Amino acid sequence: REREREEAMGMLYTGAMEKGQMHGKGSLVYANNEKYEGDFEYGKRHGYGVYSYADGGRFEGEWIDDKVHGRGVSIYASGNRYEGEWVDGKINGQGTLWYADGDRYQGEWRDGKMHGRGTYTYADGDRYEGDWKDDRRHGKGTVTYAAPEGGVAEKYEGDWLDGKMHGFGKYFYSDGGIYEGEWVDGKMHGRGFYTFPNGNKYDGEWKDDYKEGYGTLQYINGERYEGYWSDDKAHGKGTLTYLHGDKYVGEWVAGKKQGQGELYYANGDMFRGEWNADRATGYGVLIYANNNRYEGNWLDDKRHGHGVFHHADGSKYDGEWAAGRKEGKGTLSFANGDSFAGFWSAGVISGPGQLTLHAASPWNVPDL
Repeated sequence: REREREEAMGMLYTGAMEKGQMHGKGSLVYANNEKYEGDFEYGKRHGYGVYSYADGGRFEGEWIDDKVHGRGVSIYASGNRYEGEWVDGKINGQGTLWYADGDRYQGEWRDGKMHGRGTYTYADGDRYEGDWKDDRRHGKGTVTYAAPEGGVAEKYEGDWLDGKMHGFGKYFYSDGGIYEGEWVDGKMHGRGFYTFPNGNKYDGEWKDDYKEGYGTLQYINGERYEGYWSDDKAHGKGTLTYLHGDKYVGEWVAGKKQGQGELYYANGDMFRGEWNADRATGYGVLIYANNNRYEGNWLDDKRHGHGVFHHADGSKYDGEWAAGRKEGKGTLSFANGDSFAGFWSAGVISGPGQLTLHAASPWNVPDL
């Protein structure tokens, strides 16, 4: 039979009853003006019913033992809308949530949170498809970022942890670059392989999105650097092989040759010494393929300061240099023991000097 009953706590029930309890079809209005209309079973909401919230939200679906349980549709005051499964009053199982801003999630849920496999589509066209844990991307998944003109601008496929790229994954960048390797907290970190848009390729270690540690950069023009990196630049010990066969082996600082290093030229020459900002500066020895040898000071890749130039024929110049030429005071010694001490300018003798002849000198001839 049906009757209207004033319940405790200010609730008002209208509907069928049995044994003094709400049972069958009925309507229950709560003290806060929220309302349930639907099936009851011995005082509990059970079966199919509609619950209207004071804030304007609404649920319509299945109930068991006074809790939302089964399939249902919930429209929230925020404008969000959920359609799917419920367990013990919470969203659980398969379901779709449409957000007021145009986003949409379709997939598995646990206790009201995205959990399991699911797809989240953003209003701007971005999309994530994969594993979730407690409302965060977690496990295996793929995210695609939409291009303004349509299509896919960037894409990541791989491992996730607490909403961030973490583990192993592959990222396709909008400029054509591709990274495949390890990630930590959303950044390239660990071992990875990066193909740059211009075709250069780096295989090595990363830290916080920068080349850091040991790695090899293969340039598309054939050049190759293998060694240590810091802050995305060659730093520490490393070897750079140039396109035409020259090779530098030595120290680097912030992407430039700095410190001690050796440069092997394709023509057979070899320089060993100090470098500064990519140029031979300081003390160094240059051994030529023809057996000439210079040992002394350098500045900006040129002989500068004091140095000794040994010629293959046994003669040598010991003196001052400037901008690659003999400049200032010096002594030129010959293999036979003769020598000239004087001054040079722009590479040639300038002014008076002292010529010393060895007894066996061809210039030491008797009077006729």
